[in-house]
Amino acid sequence: MLGREIGNCIAALPEAEKFDMIIPVPLHKAKQRDRSYNQSEYIAKGISGVLNLPVINNAVLRTRFTPTQTKLNKAERRENVSGAFEVNKNSINDIAGKNIILCDDVITTGATILECASALKKSGCGRLWICSAAYAELKINVV
Repeated sequence: MLGREIGNCIAALPEAEKFDMIIPVPLHKAKQRDRSYNQSEYIAKGISGVLNLPVINNAVLRTRFTPTQTKLNKAERRENVSGAFEVNKNSINDIAGKNIILCDDVITTGATILECASALKKSGCGRLWICSAAYAELKINVV
């Protein structure tokens, strides 16, 4: 439901026709197993239902377990997720030059989404948009 609402907001943007796919921020395998779902994936699927875009779940991999960030400050969060994401080698050709919506559930300091975005940009994706269901007031520059 929430993902569909976000999808409706995105659909109203002039850029909406330029998107090629949606990639949810991945959880570490252990966290996904414990939780049995990825909330970012559920949001991405709702957006997909409105925009009729594929959700590519395995394009980005979380390469190591990162402890919860709820009690970390901005610098600690950045350090916590540094190098924690990489693009799946099997997906590099699929994302090359593609315009991607990167979806997370909550953006607090931007550390996680920016680290994930960095991995995608290094692998040659086209334009990259980020979205989330909730966010704190951010003062970040995204290229």
